[in-house]
Amino acid sequence: MTRRILILAHAHPEENPTGGELAAYEVFKALRERGWDAHFAAPRFVPRLVGERLMKWEGRPDEWELPYGETELFLLSQRSPLLLRAYAELLERLRPDVVHLHHYIRSGVEAIAHTRRVLPQARVFVTLHEFLAICAHNGQMLKTGDNALCERSSPEECAFCYPDRTPGDFSVRRRYVLANLLKADRLISPSEFLRRRYIDWGVPEDRIVFIENHVPYQAPLPPRPLPAGGRRNAFGYFGSIGLYKGVRQLVEAFQLFRSMPEGADATLTFHGVPGYLPRDFELWLEGAKQRGAPAIRWTGRYARHELPGLMAAIDWVVVPSIWWENSPLVIQEALMAARPLLVSDIGGMAEKVRNGIDGFTFPPGNLTAMAETMAFAVPRFDSLQPRDMQAEIAARLDALIEVYTAPPVAARAA
Repeated sequence: MTRRILILAHAHPEENPTGGELAAYEVFKALRERGWDAHFAAPRFVPRLVGERLMKWEGRPDEWELPYGETELFLLSQRSPLLLRAYAELLERLRPDVVHLHHYIRSGVEAIAHTRRVLPQARVFVTLHEFLAICAHNGQMLKTGDNALCERSSPEECAFCYPDRTPGDFSVRRRYVLANLLKADRLISPSEFLRRRYIDWGVPEDRIVFIENHVPYQAPLPPRPLPAGGRRNAFGYFGSIGLYKGVRQLVEAFQLFRSMPEGADATLTFHGVPGYLPRDFELWLEGAKQRGAPAIRWTGRYARHELPGLMAAIDWVVVPSIWWENSPLVIQEALMAARPLLVSDIGGMAEKVRNGIDGFTFPPGNLTAMAETMAFAVPRFDSLQPRDMQAEIAARLDALIEVYTAPPVAARAA
């Protein structure tokens, strides 16, 4: 029997091509290739005319757009009855066997309960892409005052970050969001680190499973051709240029590395564009772009189809984030391209890279350690071992389908 599934994302990747949206869309495409009757839906990223409801995305028969909506960010609650009515209409029209929400930031956590009310027999799953349910600070798990890493969540700790809120406010927030999340059959975590954080926060251990995000397989790239006497010292950064992405720390560490013998002729190329930036960071970035040439290049936005060519021109991919990243898409892209990684050894990043096998790790924000790691890595490029990403990706999709089709947790426990 052909199973019907609805994948709900927080935006269509053609409007907002970032990690969570792309992960959701790639699952949709992969399931169609496996013979599922798969459908994809997302709220429109740009507001539409008032009164518009459910529509096909660009006329495609199995892709749907919902109204824009308006999420209240403290309770992660959807304020727009128009969006929820359109979502209910879609559920009633498709009547899927499985509904997989790849986020709730733009549909609201009520979308989970809404699914359960409209289709009580459907299996419902939610992928958690970061710590937004746990942390009101944009899901960053960083202190609001000094951006120090936050080790735990509690009403008292959270109220310290937001003095205009009481511990009682955060206690209510936790109960409300958690109650809605647990209306899903299972929560899916793309990293074991994030899974453990949610268990510590209150999710029962048997209700959350670790499965890495699905990405489409691409054949590995050959190493960058070297001139006579050349070294493996071309470094690349891919993705959003953001405050918590460690961009400033990477620039300063690279300048230290350039003063070392191994880094005398090294290059660092940034591919990506800034998101929202505080004014002081924006000023620093403007100055860094003016001072960086020729060793540091800033290329700007890139399309997905350009990525193989950009990866082919570098030796190493650097992911220097200073917050608890969950599962950055660029790590999967680098592993497929057979480009070893240098990553901060925190959060989900640390578990994605086998230190000394397919990359190296360094303490986040530590400029000296980052520069020394670059110097240590350069002569060891040829000793690293590429991963069999084709087998890994197939196994992930198999694991996801197994979760979709397994009996509910309560039924197995009976």
